Order: sequence, then structure tokens, then C-alpha cells
Amino acid sequence: MQRFFSLLAVLVLTGAFTACINDTDDCPKNVEGSDYITLSFQLTSSEGTRSRAENGHDESESEWPAFEDIIEDDDFAFFIFTRDSEGNWPMIMSMTDLKTATDKANMTVSGVSGVWIVTAAIPKADLEGIIGYEIKSGMSQNVPLRVAVIANAGGAATSATNKVDYSAYVAEDFVRFIDKANTLKFAMTKVHSGSNGDSSVDGIYKGAIPMYGMKEFSISGDMLYYANEADPAWLGEVDILRALAKLRVIDNIENKNPTTHLPRIDEVSIDSRTIEAYVLPTDAENFSGVQKDISRPVPVIGEDNFYTLKLGFLNENSYRNDSTRIGYLPEQLNVENNCPIVKITVTFETDASGNPTKQQTYDVPLAGYNGVNFTANLGNSIIRNHIYTLSIDGVSLGADPDVHAEVMDWEPSEFELDYTNNVNVSSKLDWQSGFASRNLTTGEIVMLPWTSSVDGDVAVPLRATFGINTPVGATWTAYLIAVGENANDTAFEFIVKDEDNNDVRQSFATGVIDGKNAMTIRIVSTDPNPSQVNRALLQVVVTVGEGTNSTVSEADLTPEGAAYHNFIIIQDIN
Repeated sequence: MQRFFSLLAVLVLTGAFTACINDTDDCPKNVEGSDYITLSFQLTSSEGTRSRAENGHDESESEWPAFEDIIEDDDFAFFIFTRDSEGNWPMIMSMTDLKTATDKANMTVSGVSGVWIVTAAIPKADLEGIIGYEIKSGMSQNVPLRVAVIANAGGAATSATNKVDYSAYVAEDFVRFIDKANTLKFAMTKVHSGSNGDSSVDGIYKGAIPMYGMKEFSISGDMLYYANEADPAWLGEVDILRALAKLRVIDNIENKNPTTHLPRIDEVSIDSRTIEAYVLPTDAENFSGVQKDISRPVPVIGEDNFYTLKLGFLNENSYRNDSTRIGYLPEQLNVENNCPIVKITVTFETDASGNPTKQQTYDVPLAGYNGVNFTANLGNSIIRNHIYTLSIDGVSLGADPDVHAEVMDWEPSEFELDYTNNVNVSSKLDWQSGFASRNLTTGEIVMLPWTSSVDGDVAVPLRATFGINTPVGATWTAYLIAVGENANDTAFEFIVKDEDNNDVRQSFATGVIDGKNAMTIRIVSTDPNPSQVNRALLQVVVTVGEGTNSTVSEADLTPEGAAYHNFIIIQDIN
């Protein structure tokens, strides 16, 4: 039977690791046919190879990741749904706070190198009760699943009162979940400081940009049947898109004075009538990474509806020819008399002290300017997760500037989970002795048979070393999980040292990470003449903390580029 090894390519490429988080020592579990089905998916995309705009614009990366790509780990939730026999989508599982132990009992998140990997253990009986049929080996019928993600819905990290209580969403089917989540909106004051004057971006914007993502999957029942914690069923990637669009204004003015760098853009702001933004996109129930033209209501034109947003410097040197300012906008209409207006102040002359003596401020609507229709390029709506650029190519005092407008997709954020407790493997498992054969392509390690002597049969230990250098002070533990038909939980044991430095046998091996010394494990089989081939999956996990605050993360000790996630220890029939 072909089995689906879920995280292999992603984990090898990114260095990410799966994890189980609870306060017990029996975290490694779930064999084929178990009571749990383990799913895994990636919440981000760092490749930027797919276009998500309707008209297929090229994509642009983030320019200020500290604000544009951040996820607040206490303002982040995701939800899993499945379809029942009547076509409804009830919720099967949720995770509403990364920091709570209760949420982490059956769902885990890990992240390094710009990706987040989520692993969820769903009770098999619960899933079968909703879909109305048994998940079993050999079945070809697909099981439908949906994953929805909400992040940073509070809109800022400045106060705990800004956080969203996602617990209100956990007992809903997908339609009612969307109905509730569609009311989530935030004022631009939560992400904009309202600072006066022109300054760098980090002096103007605060917190984090709210984000949303949803994707539907279909996975075979046979694949789900064999999905377990060691080999989760890989669902794929869920792009999470920002609720705001970015505006860039670039000083590309030609023929500057080489000494004074004049003329130059000295200040940029936006007058916007839409001062609130929605976390979810239009048509969120059918949203799958492509944001359509918005249909959100826009306030009636009037002075009271304007909200002024300052744009900040992106480049350190404001006099550079490619000096760029950036700001952020809610989704809104982009048609004449009902669109954001960009106010661009250009300095033409200064006094000896550098103070402006001749300036001109231009009001540039995003719909078009000086007879040029921007909407031919930008479209009739400001769409989330897109970048709108105005390039100021030429100016002269008393005349309208030469302005070029374009729009690009904004590739999904490359989120980094900055955990100080990340597991860093300094050296992979090195099999040193005790094996009849080792296949580093398949991950199969066949042990030597027992040897005979005058004192009786003797098990030949399998010996291997590995290195984990962080987190220092954490505990590593190695387990052997029986796999295959007629799995025998007692077929293998570890040889470890007791307090008197004597060899003893037990079901696990453990030690403390000191950041310097390599770890050694020794494995023996327990039956000198087995009547069947015994197999066990070797898993090494790292535990940080104690009790309900502990985290248990798996260390990937397989070779770089390997098409498997764990070694399989094999004892052949003698």
C-alpha cells in the first residue's frame, strides 16, 4: 500500500519541524488505524510563485517585514470544518490561542525560516460521526475539509483590550462562522499612529495588519486512515492575505540638482473616506486566495468622512533618487469623486539653512490625474493584499507633475515565529554499529541478529549518535513506536545507564541538552528468534518547561533531502 508522507519536502527545504504539545510523557502515539487522524498544513507561502490577482499582476515582496509580515501569537486562530451528508460544513476543530494549553492538546504550531506548520490530531470517531461513514483502509472516497485562518484581527499590539475573543466562533458551522467573522472590522487608528509631520514608517504605523485565509481540501479516506502523528496527511498550503492594501509613492524625479538634490518630494499623505477596514474579504465564504473587486459600502462624500494618513520614508536617505514612502489603505471604491486622494508636497527651492522657500502640493486622486485615467491600470477598487504605486517622474513649478500608476499583487506574507525554544539539530543521526544494513534512501535500518555464546544468546545493540544544540537545558527523549501489521510494542528497547552507571533496558532513552556534547542511543531487540518481522519508528522529541506550560517538539534527525521524516528500525526473522 502506498502511504502519504506529509511534511517531507516542506520540512527538508525549510528546516521546520512538527510538534506535539501537552503535559504528558506519552506524546508519540497514533499508529495506523488509531483513534486519531493527524493532519498537517502550511499556513504561509514563501515562494511567491502563484498570482492571486484576478488580472494576474506580477507579485512584489514585502519591503518592511517588521510591520507587514508579523503575526501576533496571542491574536491568531484557525478552524477546521468538514462537510456532512446534508451539505453543511460543521466545525470539527479549532485553535483560538497559541499560548493556551487547552488549545494545544490536539493541535500544534511550529515555525522557522519563514513558514508555519500546523499539525492537528482529530478524533477519528468525531470525523466519522459528521461525514456519516467509516474511514478505513483501502477506501477511495474523498473526505472534504476546509481550513479558515484569522490573524491580528484586533489590529494592533499596543493593548490587550485590542485582542479578539475567538472563542465565540468555535461552535459554529462554516456559514455561521463567516457571518460572525464578517462583522470583524478595525479602525485605521489601530494601525496608524496619527503622527504629524513626515517621518520614517516605524514612527507612523504600529501593531500588525489583520489577515485572513481559507482553503478547501479533499483527501482520500485511505490516506486519512493511515495518517498519524509520525506521518500526518499533508493538506497543502493556505495563503493568508492582508486586510489592507499598500500605497507606495516613489520619488523618481529626473534632472535633480546634484548638489541640492532638488526638486524633491518632502511630504506625502492620503485623504481617505474609508477609515475602517474589514478583516474578511468580500465573499469570504467562497474566498480561496483570490480577492475580487470589493463591494463594501463607502461613506457619502463629505468633509467629515476624510481621514488623513501620513506616509513615511522607506529609505533612510530621503534625498535619494529612488526615495520611497509607503502607507496603507482599507479596501474601497476607486472611482472619480469617491477614491483616496494622495497629497504630494514637492520642494523646488530652499534657503541657506535648507528650509523650503518654494513648494507646491499636488492632490492626486488614485482614480486619475491631469487627464490620465489611473483605473485603466489600478482598477475601480482598492483591493486587499495589493500594492499600488505612484511614481513621480517629473515636476516643474506651477505645472502638474508627470505621474505613472501601477498595481501589483502582494505575495503572501513570510511569517516568522520567533520562538527562543526552537529545536536546532547540529548533527543528524549517524548509525555507527549494530546494523546488518542501512538504507539512507528509504530510512530503513536492519539490525544484526542475536549472537550465540556459551553464556546464551546475546542481543547486538544498534548504536547511533546525534546532536541537538538548542534549547540548552531542555530534555530530549527517544521513543520507539511499533508500526506495521501485528505491531509489537515490546519488540525493541533502549539500553541506558542507571544511577550506578550500569546498563539497563527501558522503553525510552533521555538526556539533557547542554549545547556541546553529542547524544548516543543504543537499541536492542527483545526476542532472539522472532516469528515475524518487527518494525519500529524512531522518534526523538525535545521537552521545554514543565506541566501545563511544557512544549514537546519533534527533532528531525534524518538526512538532508531525505524522502522520509523518521528512521524505521527493523528486526528480521532469524
